[in-house]
Amino acid sequence: MKYGISLVTGLNRYLTSWKSPSDPSTGQYTNKLDPNGLPQYFLSKGSVDQFRSGPWNGLRFSGMINLKPNPIYTFEFVFSQEEIYYKYQIANSSVLSRMVLSPDGVLQRFTWIDRTQDWNLYLTANMDNCDRFALCGAHGVCNINNSPACDCLTEFEPKSLEDWTTADWTQGCVRKVPLDCSNGEGFIKYTGIKVPDTRKSWYSKTMNLEECEVVCLKNCSCTAYANLDVRDGGSGCVLWFGDLIDIRQYNENGQDIYIRMAASVIDKRGKSRGKKQVRIIVIPISLLAFFLLALCLFLRFLRKNRTQQLTGEEHNLNLLGHAWMLHKEGRPLDLIDESIVDTCIISEVLRSIEVALLCVQKSPEDRPKMSNVVLMLSSDIVLPQPKEPGFFTERDLSNDSSSTIKHETSSVNELTSTLLEAR
Repeated sequence: MKYGISLVTGLNRYLTSWKSPSDPSTGQYTNKLDPNGLPQYFLSKGSVDQFRSGPWNGLRFSGMINLKPNPIYTFEFVFSQEEIYYKYQIANSSVLSRMVLSPDGVLQRFTWIDRTQDWNLYLTANMDNCDRFALCGAHGVCNINNSPACDCLTEFEPKSLEDWTTADWTQGCVRKVPLDCSNGEGFIKYTGIKVPDTRKSWYSKTMNLEECEVVCLKNCSCTAYANLDVRDGGSGCVLWFGDLIDIRQYNENGQDIYIRMAASVIDKRGKSRGKKQVRIIVIPISLLAFFLLALCLFLRFLRKNRTQQLTGEEHNLNLLGHAWMLHKEGRPLDLIDESIVDTCIISEVLRSIEVALLCVQKSPEDRPKMSNVVLMLSSDIVLPQPKEPGFFTERDLSNDSSSTIKHETSSVNELTSTLLEAR
């Protein structure tokens, strides 16, 4: 059996309850696929949502951790451009099994037991009070092992403390420190959870988790991200926008999610944990560029005569200007010392040079953010072609009286840079 939506014909197969155990007319409850955002199933009473399955994560639905491989039936979730549906098939034709949405709104699976001549309850989708949709409100998290079950996510607090103390959690939680989309914002990792409602989400099947973080940081409305598929270390990307609703904590089989936090929160947590917390490091990108280029040039100059000047055919250029000239002439490998040419990974060296040149572009809009730099260096995404650097200068060697010459060059963004020329 399969039930879900055909995106071609619009046909939607879903479950409805009976009015009562003895009355098969249509009851109040339905269990239906919602294709908005990342698809998920909703068990509803009329128009009011009662239970959410969560999205498919490659192994199971995020909110149905008891859905596991078993000897009774096999199952899969098909998610294509033509249709989206959940499918199950009985593994042994001699076994009778049925899935039922009961008149009181409980999604169950039964198997027939010959010995007792009765239907045995095998599985229940909505198990406990924490499966009630949005029980703890926005940014609240439900843990059935706690009393009370509802709490706020880390770095959040009850919107109404008075209501919260009377077990009215509907208003949920708010951030202790609001987001302002400034530099230095980052993410806190939450583990073992049922991911939030995905109706206001965006997803990609091809992006990895690092790319997912970069895309989320670029969008001020993005509040969280996670892997789309948790198998084999994780793949794909899901982004959430707005409030995070219907989260619960599991002891096992939960997922990881990264929730956006203000810069001050990230900084505080980093310091309190001895800077072991993963965080966004904000440093002038130009310094990173100079470090990468200086390293390449230093290795090259080691094989040259220590008193040789960058003159004649190599022009009167500073280090960055010389690197730009070699890149433009298609000779970036000249920056590599001969002693390591055979042992280094050429593609990685060339990529580092291109990234470094992008970091010192004349226009700030052309320079990548620090998070983008990390992504560029750690993946195979296509890089934009660098333009002439903003720190490109030529110098007059006629007055040089020392083998080590210190220059101070003012860049277009008014950053003063000190360059040490190699001997």
